Amino acid sequence: MLNDRQVRKTFQLLEIPLERMNESSPIYIPCPYQEKHTKPTKGRDCQLYFNDGPNIFCFHESCREALKELCDFVRFEVTGSARGEYEFRVYLGPRPNNELAEQIKETREELLGKFRGKLSPEPVKISSIELLSQLFKPKDILWIGQEFQTGPKYAHQFRTLEEWVKTPPPPNWDFTTGATFWPGSCNRNNESVAQRRYLILESDRKDPAGNPVSQEEQWAMLVWTQAELHLKLKAILFSGNKSHHGWALWPGESWLREYQAALEAMGFDPGTMRKSQPVRLGGAINLKTRKRQEVLWLRK
Repeated sequence: MLNDRQVRKTFQLLEIPLERMNESSPIYIPCPYQEKHTKPTKGRDCQLYFNDGPNIFCFHESCREALKELCDFVRFEVTGSARGEYEFRVYLGPRPNNELAEQIKETREELLGKFRGKLSPEPVKISSIELLSQLFKPKDILWIGQEFQTGPKYAHQFRTLEEWVKTPPPPNWDFTTGATFWPGSCNRNNESVAQRRYLILESDRKDPAGNPVSQEEQWAMLVWTQAELHLKLKAILFSGNKSHHGWALWPGESWLREYQAALEAMGFDPGTMRKSQPVRLGGAINLKTRKRQEVLWLRK
């Protein structure tokens, strides 16, 4: 059972009026992820259980994974553990859409032709910290560093965004992740991830000569993800070498389960889609090439 202090903190974190604490658990609340619903939303679709957990249940399958991540975060903030007496009901989602992946393999050149020239990014003059401030929240714990800097020796590289703003990283700390981490983390691994905020897309495709595909083709691939898979791109970065990275708002585990094969068929690298994968930090300096990792496009 949660005590009064824990219930109060739950309501504050979820921005629910405190007077509703006097109601019996569960209470009906607006789903925090209504925008993910693929069917009409009704007033009694979502419930908050605050006698234990806390736990949020919504009848819509399309928001289930996002709610699970939110519940894990709220539980940790309220109780110090992401686990409750009653486990969250996990919806794994549909199976991988292999049929779509095969279609993309057959029509890839046609699709690229359709979206080539639809995007012409230009560098945005912005620092690493200014970029992260537009991508994350002040209390989010972020890892920033060089690719293999993880473990107790590098615990100081896990800080809140507020702390990073006060003490920005040096330009040669050229990696970060699209996720946030639990308080006290010192390892950049899947178990330490609190919430996934972004799906990072990078092309690893090569032309017949073995060279990376052109930037125009990479941009067309990213436009395709928005138009055909309905991902919401937030930023496009230049790696400082040959590739461009698209930062898309995290669509949920069930979405990735269904569409990862399609992304790979288009030519995106599955490596950057991993939960705690280090990715290039916009505004930093690529240690290998000494080139700036430019922010090419940013949606505010």
